[in-house]
Amino acid sequence: MSNERRRVLIPVIIQPDVSLIVRGIRLLGWRDAVYILLHVVEVPLVTSPHVNELEKLLKRAEELLKSTAETLKEMGYDAEVKAVTARDVVEGITEELKLGNYTLVILHKKRRKTVEKFMLTFTKSTSQRLIQKSPVPVMVIPFGEHP
Repeated sequence: MSNERRRVLIPVIIQPDVSLIVRGIRLLGWRDAVYILLHVVEVPLVTSPHVNELEKLLKRAEELLKSTAETLKEMGYDAEVKAVTARDVVEGITEELKLGNYTLVILHKKRRKTVEKFMLTFTKSTSQRLIQKSPVPVMVIPFGEHP
């Protein structure tokens, strides 16, 4: 058996709901894993921001996620934070998955309103696109539903 620890990627917004993250981790039940909180800073194709501005955005995102990681550490979980830039959230997540030797992704999916559900019949949601492109399994947990 390999001594390498499992690495779980958790894509998050800047100030995530810690209880949702903890719920996903508890459902998984891997106490020995390393949980990486990832925030993707979207940089639209038409934008060409200055490199210093991007570095500031990434640093700020990591700083804001540190309190969430600290909370997880206080609960006994090994947590890290990371922020990346990409043209699209799914692109940023899949690129990180290719580089980071991950075992699994825990993705929190928000509930859609009826109109949004109708619109998704023509396009794919972020979670659908990630599931199709991910090189590792994706565990999707809907917001607001408790096991």
